Amino acid sequence: LTVSPLGGLAIAGIYCDDLSDRSIVYTVTNESASPMPWSVSLDPPVDWLTLAGPVHGEFAGTIDPAPDNGIEVTVSTNEAANQLTPGEYSTDAGFVNDRTGQRFTRPISLTIAQPIRVDADPANPPSDLSVFWEGPLDGLPVFRFAFARADGADANCDLNYQVRAVEPWLTVTPTDALTGPLPVPPASLTFEVRVNETAEALPVGDYAGA
Repeated sequence: LTVSPLGGLAIAGIYCDDLSDRSIVYTVTNESASPMPWSVSLDPPVDWLTLAGPVHGEFAGTIDPAPDNGIEVTVSTNEAANQLTPGEYSTDAGFVNDRTGQRFTRPISLTIAQPIRVDADPANPPSDLSVFWEGPLDGLPVFRFAFARADGADANCDLNYQVRAVEPWLTVTPTDALTGPLPVPPASLTFEVRVNETAEALPVGDYAGA
C-alpha cells in the first residue's frame, strides 16, 4: 500500500474567514500482486473534516493490484470549521493496510488566528515595576494600548469586545467604552492600564498582571 502525496494539509485563516472546502486529495495504490483491503480514518475524530472516497463517499474497501488502480480519497474542511473559535486544531488521516496492519499517517492542521490585535504604545511600552513595600504608588507609569481588528480580518464580521483587568490591583481606564462592537478599520479603541491603591495592601513579593 502506498499513499501519495507524502505531506499533510496545513490550513490557516482568521476567525470569520470561510474555512470550509479547504482540501487535499490522496491517492491510495496497491503495489502488491493481490487485492488489498484498506481503510482510512481520522485520529482523533474531528467534526470539522470530511473524508470522501471514490464511490458514494466510501473510505474503506479493497484495492486491486496495479499502479493504475489507485483510489482517491479527499480530506476537506466542512462548515463546522467556521464554527470554531481561534486556536490550533489538528488530527491525522490514517491510511491502513487492513491485511498487515501497516498504517500511513498524514497530519491535518487548522490554525485560526484572533481577529483582533492589541498594540502597546511604543512611547510607553509595558515594563517591570519595582516599589518598596508600603511605599507610595504615585508616579508609577500608565501603560497605553490600542485595540483594533487584526490585519486581514473581515471588516463585515460582527465582533464584540470587552476590556477588563484580571487582577484587582490593576485598573483599566477607557478612552473609549470597555465593551461594545469593534469598529471597522482603520478605526481603533484605546485604553490605559495603571496600578491602583489596592496594591498598597499586597505583601512583599512578585506579581504579574493582565
